[in-house]
Amino acid sequence: MQLHQGRAGLWGLAVLLGLSLLLVGCSGDKSSEEACRYDAIMALNKGNYDRALNLLDKSACRSAFSEDELLLNRAAAYIGRAGYDILDLVKEIVNADDDDDTKTDARLIEAFAERASGGGMNDLDRATSAYRKMLLDEALLGDTIRAACKESEQRNLSDFQKDACFNNGLLAAAKAAATFSLLFGGSEGLDELKAWLAKSDDLECKVDRNQDGKADQGQITSCALKVAKDPSDDCGSASIAGERGAAINFTPENTDSLELIPVRVEIAIDNTCLAEVSGQTGVVGDKFIRYRMLSEVTAGSYTAAIVDTEGFCQADMTPCDSPDYAAAIANNTCWPCPVINDEGKLITITDTLVTALNEDVDSLVAMLPKDEQEEVQEDLDEFRAEICGAPCDEITEDMIIDYLLR
Repeated sequence: MQLHQGRAGLWGLAVLLGLSLLLVGCSGDKSSEEACRYDAIMALNKGNYDRALNLLDKSACRSAFSEDELLLNRAAAYIGRAGYDILDLVKEIVNADDDDDTKTDARLIEAFAERASGGGMNDLDRATSAYRKMLLDEALLGDTIRAACKESEQRNLSDFQKDACFNNGLLAAAKAAATFSLLFGGSEGLDELKAWLAKSDDLECKVDRNQDGKADQGQITSCALKVAKDPSDDCGSASIAGERGAAINFTPENTDSLELIPVRVEIAIDNTCLAEVSGQTGVVGDKFIRYRMLSEVTAGSYTAAIVDTEGFCQADMTPCDSPDYAAAIANNTCWPCPVINDEGKLITITDTLVTALNEDVDSLVAMLPKDEQEEVQEDLDEFRAEICGAPCDEITEDMIIDYLLR
């Protein structure tokens, strides 16, 4: 797609500058509403996101902005704190150059891989909550953001609400792409993620320890999802084994306890790789071991979702160094630490990938000019099709299992 001057381009350029209207000639009284507004927007424009959020919580700033302006600016601060920039999102998702042969999924996943983190996903979740409040809680425009933003409803939307629709769609695409980095172990799995994206069968030992032509971190996540659904599943390979542990009650402060299921996955290291990888974290004898944490949901049929995590902690959320990979799963007390949102709920790949690509991203397309919609829709459909293995309307966790093993 070529750089355009349509609605998406103008909105992308306006998010932090146009929507956050900079007041000039402010009062010298630093406690005044005008001064607070000025200071908050300056903090946003300078990238001081924590300061901006603190200012936006002050009564003077709450009076200086309309409710929708306040929510849009809070969302912008959360997006920035997560390591993202709206202009970059527009460039990668709406204005990307499709002249090369790179598939949409590979292009987007690589573009956002290094910025992905569990904490960042939490901030993006906060931004989405701000948009949801604008579109659903206040205006009651529909049951979902997709319904509120669909083309037939646009006449009922204010300009600020249209901005929320557009930005929410951008975030959905970015979250979906970044989720794959977390599924590969976050920052420690970047090399394996890039090897997986390259679709190379000749992988180095550091990313393919059992030398079966597949990146290990993708196999570990895929195996964890399989074992969560069926403890007897052999994960389709003699060199991979998964063990589902007993449920653990995590007890975060000021919220209800949360039940998670640990899955321990072992990869048998090929003899040709043993010497090279023997010093890696998680290598025990001739095994490479990693944990994934899952949230179990039963609603008609059994499903399990990978939980976004960051760092390691004990069940009471006290930080710890790392799991004892040499210990049996029943004897472990240190786990990948779950990311918990402001509502006290877990953030899972169902939120950041499945729902994001099946529903939330549609609010972006609905807000684009007519001449832009078809091309962006084609790119998003291609992203979904790569995960599904064929053109499809919706993706599922089962499709993700197969996609990670491609």
